[in-house]
Amino acid sequence: MRALAEHLGSSGADLITAFTTGVDVECILGRYAGPAHYADGWHNTGTLGTFGAAAAGASLQQLTADQTNQALGIAGTRAAGLKSQFGTMCKPLHAGHAAATGLQSAALASRGFSSCTDILEATQGFMDTQARTASTERFQAAMSAASFTQDICFKYHAACYLTHSAIEATRALCQSNRFDPNDIEDIEVSVDKGHLRVCNIPEPATGLEAKFSLRLTTAMAVNDYDTASITLFDEALTRDPAIVRFRDRVRVLAHEQSRPETVVRIRTADGQIHEAAVNVAIPMRDLDAQWQKLERKFLILATPVLGAQKAASVAALCRTLDDVANVSELTSLLSIQP
Repeated sequence: MRALAEHLGSSGADLITAFTTGVDVECILGRYAGPAHYADGWHNTGTLGTFGAAAAGASLQQLTADQTNQALGIAGTRAAGLKSQFGTMCKPLHAGHAAATGLQSAALASRGFSSCTDILEATQGFMDTQARTASTERFQAAMSAASFTQDICFKYHAACYLTHSAIEATRALCQSNRFDPNDIEDIEVSVDKGHLRVCNIPEPATGLEAKFSLRLTTAMAVNDYDTASITLFDEALTRDPAIVRFRDRVRVLAHEQSRPETVVRIRTADGQIHEAAVNVAIPMRDLDAQWQKLERKFLILATPVLGAQKAASVAALCRTLDDVANVSELTSLLSIQP
């Protein structure tokens, strides 16, 4: 989307509008599809994300309502992404594929490419084939909402989102109690049962598998590893004796009754049990604190690529993106000189 905005000479406000349009479309369709879409093995990032990217592309190109409908139809027949790919390179591919496919769908629609215009509700359409709990009632309720963007929950760790509550709870316990890690006897991580089919690789052997291991990411948190750094997640990490030792002290259990929080219980050598419950799916309302967490993660990821000065300039410019007349001001900072 950023590349399309640069190509079109769009303003920062145009880019923000397109982004929020895409988010709202994804969220509305997520409500429409219902929980079974994800539970049955579809990865929403790849499937619903394609529709979101198409809507964002349509917004940037200022397509008509009919052209936008065509774009969504084209996106619907190309949307894909399977949860069985978690722990492989194909999982992050879903995000890039959705973005590219969605923008291509909008571009095709702008040139008169046609599609069925009821791809969502048609017999053998998207919802009919991929969402057995699809509900028009939920769709109508979602359509009446003012916006969904303000409720976005961001990823502050470079691992599967369903590991984040455990990471945050473990860090909170370690910081408040100042454990000597060697005094920890065992750690119990209780999660919603749906987590067990997503991020419960018990003994990961690759960096990508490590991102989907509650046991290993919890062990990283105990040892104060910077889980925001993507470079840490490699094969060497999975063989690190310190990490493996603590990984093997972690037990992952399902809640007896469904609940959104992840509960971490740390038992120390003196028999004490320390417990914390965290649900990272609650949107942050302290925007300054949210910005600080996002900026920290961005700088960790971008500085090795852009350099400290450029990375800091990008972060600063993003604070006032809605005042930027042409996004090329931003994209020029993102270019990497050979």
